[in-house]
Amino acid sequence: MNVYFGENLRRLRMERGMTQEGLGDHLGISFQSVSKWERGETLPDIEMLSCIAAFFDVTTDSLIGMERHLREKEVNQAIGRYSDLWSKGDYCGAFDVMKSAVTRFPGEYALWVRYLNVMCWIGRSDADKATKFKPEADAVYSRIADYCTEDNVRIWAKTIMCRYYRFLCDRNLGVTEEKVYEMLSGLPLMQNCRDYLGVTLLSGVAKSEQRKKTVAELGYLLSAVATGYDKPGELECAIATLEALFPEGDFGKATVNVALLYANLCRAYKTMGRREEASVAYEKALGIASAFDGVCELEHSSPLVRELSVSKNSVPMAQAGSLVNRVKTCAEK
Repeated sequence: MNVYFGENLRRLRMERGMTQEGLGDHLGISFQSVSKWERGETLPDIEMLSCIAAFFDVTTDSLIGMERHLREKEVNQAIGRYSDLWSKGDYCGAFDVMKSAVTRFPGEYALWVRYLNVMCWIGRSDADKATKFKPEADAVYSRIADYCTEDNVRIWAKTIMCRYYRFLCDRNLGVTEEKVYEMLSGLPLMQNCRDYLGVTLLSGVAKSEQRKKTVAELGYLLSAVATGYDKPGELECAIATLEALFPEGDFGKATVNVALLYANLCRAYKTMGRREEASVAYEKALGIASAFDGVCELEHSSPLVRELSVSKNSVPMAQAGSLVNRVKTCAEK
């Protein structure tokens, strides 16, 4: 349990315009004790806690932040339910959970951004839903952009809206190419992100671990970019690069995309009459997909990412059903 006594005590003291020495004099203790409490190094005993609460005319529960603790517990429970439903592909259920949660806790932007995420995900499933959800999505995004002070939440919200606007633009649903670019231009460049800066700024074991995570993330990003390719030469080059990065075939977060790249390559070969090569690519795709469907944790063993592991639930699109079935569908299009 988090105890917020220190920050609450400091806030109450400053609202009264008191110094640590002044509060110490009123309580019959040293200012050093007050300082340690506010820094979270020590806590007062029960008797002193009651005296402090009485002095500031607040309850002891309020003083130690019990209400805040209970609120955080409920918020985390809502996020847990959302994550569980999302991993099972129950997006409507996740939407209902988040809609209820933001109504109950309107000041919690960790809830608002997940509400936005699932709303836009459902909205991107068809044009009618996209049009229906747009006013609400715009309003939620504006709320986050205008009032949230957490950069990671703000960036996530902007990323969600970039994808949503792209969907709307492609279907001529009231969003222009300029609007998509405007939203996209507000996101940080890759060189300004944590994955790159961590490698340059950290040291020792932390740097080594960050380097592995960054390489794995670069592999995923390459695989995601490559999913837009449809020519054999492009697909072969992308796959060869990924296999050089992960020579043990441990594609981790990129696994779904790599399997689908092979399926796309199979389809491309078939259109050119290269049946034997298409068969090899298809078998490769099925092998990767079958292994992925049978595990819960993805373990890396290639030199640049050795001993790194990835939860299957954290892999984008992992919850979209059997990867083997998706590979078959993709290869036969």
